[in-house]
Amino acid sequence: MIQLSPRGGAVYRLLSLLVGLIALYGLGVLLGAAYALPGNPLAQPAAESTIKTLTNRAFDLALFSGLVAAGLLMAGAALSSRRAGWLSRGWIALALGSLLATPFVGELMLAIALAIGLLLVALLPKPAGLAERGIQRVWRLGLLLAALSLPLPHLTDSAPAAVFRAVQLQVAFAFAMLSIVYWLFASFSRVEPGWARDSLRTCSMLLLLGGGLVSVGRLGLSRPVALAAGTVVLLCYILIAAHWVRAISRRNENATLSPHWLALATLLWLVNGLLGALSIQPGIQAAMRGNELMAAQDWLAGCGLLCVLLALGNQAASDLRGDNRRITGYIPFWLCGFGAALAAIFQAGRGLLQHYLRSAATDELLLPMSALWMVCLLAFTAGLCIYALSYLARLPRIRILAD
Repeated sequence: MIQLSPRGGAVYRLLSLLVGLIALYGLGVLLGAAYALPGNPLAQPAAESTIKTLTNRAFDLALFSGLVAAGLLMAGAALSSRRAGWLSRGWIALALGSLLATPFVGELMLAIALAIGLLLVALLPKPAGLAERGIQRVWRLGLLLAALSLPLPHLTDSAPAAVFRAVQLQVAFAFAMLSIVYWLFASFSRVEPGWARDSLRTCSMLLLLGGGLVSVGRLGLSRPVALAAGTVVLLCYILIAAHWVRAISRRNENATLSPHWLALATLLWLVNGLLGALSIQPGIQAAMRGNELMAAQDWLAGCGLLCVLLALGNQAASDLRGDNRRITGYIPFWLCGFGAALAAIFQAGRGLLQHYLRSAATDELLLPMSALWMVCLLAFTAGLCIYALSYLARLPRIRILAD
């Protein structure tokens, strides 16, 4: 049994919600990919669309739940226990309600409801420390960007919708996750506070520039502009990775797997930046349209964000328990790492076959690549489920103390 303040209990409830949503997302990814296999008796367009929508909703809600939990941790004692309790219960009700209502309510209405909820969460009070205030400013701006980006893909179709979804992943969601990354650095890294503060500002600008160029590039750029923009994008992500590697490599006595998950997130986002620089080139972009090459890039970006959440779950739960040890083991880490990376490779392989075979690209011709892709997704989903089961198996009995 552990003893927690009401604020700590509120954070633990949000972490449990986060872990459950991540496992649900993994199952949704696996089930949705099964529709790519030929001869699937469940392959009905309506069911496939519903599963895809529920999977995307679980992913978004997992990101937002992690951001809400991180916001409570950043606010610290400046947030009253009563307000923390109401905030956590309100968000859990909104998240579960929107998930259950997804098959029955329009996506635009649910997006607007979640956006309003995020804007209310962004009103958390400022923490006492100057370093925490700097991280919270980035967190607050990230929540604002995420809230504004939520309804955009549902207001239009085709190319603009794809651009807005890219803005969500590459700019809004990534910028919000940046605040969690630097909050975690403060927990396990020995880098100087001044360097961390300057690095946060630098990486914020680099991420906005690089992610913004990748998103705008999906509308189509002229060849000279695309070449210059691709060089800038690649440089931005290399510099971000260099900053993160420095913080991760200077680890203190922290025994959690949070640095490992952030190292994996760094690698995935570096590859995402490379693909982003390539995807805005006119010839390559034309080849990526109408197949799964673009989806492979979005998959890497999403997995990078997911790794930040898994790092948060390890570190926050360890801090609340006060035992400085691993909350989950290495098996989920390796399964998720290799599963995500290899799934991106085989999904890109499917896209290349779809491009070069064109009209002859039937499901039967894609079956070998699809089977390998499914095996990787199965490993990825198994890693997420084992992570969730490990977290629940080590979930302590909690006694809430009077504040």
